[in-house]
Amino acid sequence: MSCHEAAGLESWSIRRAKDGGKYESCGGEKTVAANPTVLKVLDELRAKMMPLDENVPLKGRRLIDFERQADELKRALIPTFLEERAALDEQAQVSEPGLCPHCGSDRVYLEKDYRQVELASRDGQVVLPKQDCRCRACDGSFSPSGS
Repeated sequence: MSCHEAAGLESWSIRRAKDGGKYESCGGEKTVAANPTVLKVLDELRAKMMPLDENVPLKGRRLIDFERQADELKRALIPTFLEERAALDEQAQVSEPGLCPHCGSDRVYLEKDYRQVELASRDGQVVLPKQDCRCRACDGSFSPSGS
């Protein structure tokens, strides 16, 4: 029995959602800055793989079945986490373009629109918004985040 079960707590993700980001841990109450998109994906997968209704049978009986479920969880959760985490980074969006890395000029402006860049992570495709700058001195373009 886990400390959460001993304390009579519900599913961790459900408890967090109900308490507005707070959950009771074995060491006391903690506040979690949880992203609702990541929690939604996690809770949907949890409901599919480990339903709260005890009348609904669990899928799989062997370790290989459990590993396949864990792989499915990983493929769905990690790309979502990476997209959400990247959006929270302080360099995800800048208000000042800085200096041109090509010529060192300060005659740089931010492009008005973001573009969506699809990257291949080792756990699946990730779509990230990318901000671009252009230099008036050398006509070079670059991402102010350095990515």
